[in-house]
Amino acid sequence: WLKLQGWLDKFRDKGLKGIVTAGGPWSNFLHACGYACHTNSIPLHVLVKGHSHLNNPMLNDLKNWKTEITFVNRHQLYDKTFGLNLAQEKGFGWIPMGGDGTEGEKGVERWMNRLPLAAYDIVCCATGTGTTAAGIAKSQMKFRELWAFDPGTGDPSIPQKFSELQTHLPHRIIRFMGLHQTFGKLSKDLEAFMLDWYARTGIPLDFVYTAPMCRALTGMLAAEQISPGSRILMVHTGGLQGNRSCPALPTE
Repeated sequence: WLKLQGWLDKFRDKGLKGIVTAGGPWSNFLHACGYACHTNSIPLHVLVKGHSHLNNPMLNDLKNWKTEITFVNRHQLYDKTFGLNLAQEKGFGWIPMGGDGTEGEKGVERWMNRLPLAAYDIVCCATGTGTTAAGIAKSQMKFRELWAFDPGTGDPSIPQKFSELQTHLPHRIIRFMGLHQTFGKLSKDLEAFMLDWYARTGIPLDFVYTAPMCRALTGMLAAEQISPGSRILMVHTGGLQGNRSCPALPTE
């Protein structure tokens, strides 16, 4: 929702007929977008990576919310002109995957500015497109370092994005933390970590983004790689609906 809010504001301002966006078959952004569009009576057309026979609880939610779904291959999914051209043909607005872009960043920035948070030494968040991290970095929050944990997306443009962000925000220390793992894969070790974490904290994690970040962070703490007494804020970016793909994982 944080990344989506700015895009919906743009949709209203331009008086468009609907929205087109894209993502994977368990995309948290598509899920949020589907619900928001349904509750606001906005027509939504989504491009989903997969075959037409694909079916799961997330896609069923979209269908129940009257979302139009077109299944595409990987090339079409990541071809920005493909989705943009479809949106223009329909008179719809185009939202990049995950809400990426200035509009998404502003939504996160605006929300973080509203939170009555104390000063922190380190703020940690998981990153896919880098939109959430950029919004946090640009906010008025008081912190020294931002650690963005990439759970194996392998996108070579993301480190460059953070390098440019650092140039424009010299008062911050921005660290890109690339994790060496297969993106979106729920290993036995990761599942065990998530269940142990939930038992100890009562806080559920999603296995794509927040769980790899938390596992890496707790490993750094155990290895004494973080200065004692550091004040750390870990941002939970949601995504729990995707845990429905694994019955053993908590979703709330």
